[in-house]
Amino acid sequence: MELKDLQRVQAEHDEKFHKDMMSWDKGKQIEHCSFHLNKLAGLFSTYCEKMHHGEKYEVDKLVSDRIPDLLIFALKFANLFDVDLENSYKDRLRAVEARRKF
Repeated sequence: MELKDLQRVQAEHDEKFHKDMMSWDKGKQIEHCSFHLNKLAGLFSTYCEKMHHGEKYEVDKLVSDRIPDLLIFALKFANLFDVDLENSYKDRLRAVEARRKF
């Protein structure tokens, strides 16, 4: 499946299951998504801290649930800003590669 298809699936999901949030203005939707992304960053930071100190951490749920959440929010942001995520992703990779020529 291409990213544009995933963006469409995400938009359909949001319209069906998150009608309340989809009725908010763009700024409030961005704020809401940013809040959740910050919670995700905190979960990954906790993982890093535990690993740094040699402590145990249940990584399976982090990997199985939270990595897909990152994609969900990338798709949501792309839809909010009407961005073709696939082209934007490829453009970004090319820009990074251009700065790191070997």
